[in-house]
Amino acid sequence: GVSLLESTEEKRFLMGLAYLSGVCLEKNYAYAVELIEGAAEAGVPAAIERLAEMYTVGEAVSQSYPTAASLWRRLLAIC
Repeated sequence: GVSLLESTEEKRFLMGLAYLSGVCLEKNYAYAVELIEGAAEAGVPAAIERLAEMYTVGEAVSQSYPTAASLWRRLLAIC
């Protein structure tokens, strides 16, 4: 069958979301950001999008519109 989790990076992204929200795990923002950034750097579109949202509103990272804009541009370039 076809796996819903196609790559290790996508799995890292999902783990990052779990640490960010505290679903089934204790919240750990630093580790969540590390996992999500790693997946985004590897080109996982959902991770790039989520990281852009985080920088837009300052969720678990310092708010940075330039960083958010860069991530949104990167996402548009690959989608």
